[in-house]
Amino acid sequence: MLRLTSSISSFTFKGENITARRILALGFLLCASVCWGQYITTVTQGATNITAYLATTNAWTLLPGNGVCQTNTLTEGTDQFIMCRGTDNYPWSYDVGLQTWKVWPGMGTAVRQLAVASVNSVWSLQPTSYCSPYGLFGVFHWDGSTWGQPNTAACFSEMSITGVDNTLVGLGGSNTIWNCGPNYLTTASCTQIAGTLTYVSVARATSMCGIGQIHIGKGWGNGVYTSTGGTFTASPRQPSSQPTGCVMTHNALIAWNATWLAIYDLTAQTWTNVSGSTAVNGVAAFSLGTILAVGSGGHPYHLNVIAPYTAAQLSGSFTGCPREALSNHRF
Repeated sequence: MLRLTSSISSFTFKGENITARRILALGFLLCASVCWGQYITTVTQGATNITAYLATTNAWTLLPGNGVCQTNTLTEGTDQFIMCRGTDNYPWSYDVGLQTWKVWPGMGTAVRQLAVASVNSVWSLQPTSYCSPYGLFGVFHWDGSTWGQPNTAACFSEMSITGVDNTLVGLGGSNTIWNCGPNYLTTASCTQIAGTLTYVSVARATSMCGIGQIHIGKGWGNGVYTSTGGTFTASPRQPSSQPTGCVMTHNALIAWNATWLAIYDLTAQTWTNVSGSTAVNGVAAFSLGTILAVGSGGHPYHLNVIAPYTAAQLSGSFTGCPREALSNHRF
């Protein structure tokens, strides 16, 4: 305890009693020391899966950069390297960090479809004299400067590749599915693994999806097929609408048609229709949190399934102040 003694002098300066002023200042310091407390705010950041809310909440966000992609040409690698065929027919890539698009004039305008495993593994389908008479396209690989064709007899109408294990699959003549394995660049050989499907997507060698005919009521219609690397079988749980395309990732299965998109939770084994999916012109994804779709006008959109959040928690206390001191304190 601080004791005030008679050593404090008292005099008047310009009509003001200096003793009273010093005691008042010292008393304020005493009050401040007694009243001092501290509230601590702890801020945490994270991400949460909002799939359960997608049926009623539009989570689509326009990809910055004003890009425009042609239908069913959007593709995405496991390193988040994104490409599509632009309206000028040249391949374009998207820089996620800079949020800008870059044209690749050296790749030419013959590309019909792109399939990306990573920035170092870019594939495409292009017209060739051998494949074109069958209504199919040749399979080409970009080596950094030119397109190379490992096998001139390989002809697909659609293909998919994954950066997880580099497995490449394609849709051949008569809607047959061909597995070219992880080393097609060197082996240049593929093996037929299924027939009568109209679409194919691969997440890894043991995880694929396709679109094929299933019984719907008394008739037939499109349904989702899955494979663990061998035979494709119709999924026991089908979405509410008939799909024309699908994408398989390591933690989700996406199906869509021109006016609808749904996500299948591999753990809960349930389908969720995604609100706002009124114009779907191609889908790309390598995980649940990186789903992209070409929407109205060819603009790419990102589905914010994994939404960021910021949480704050207040702790601590403020005690021991006279009412007069608290009346002038602002929190």
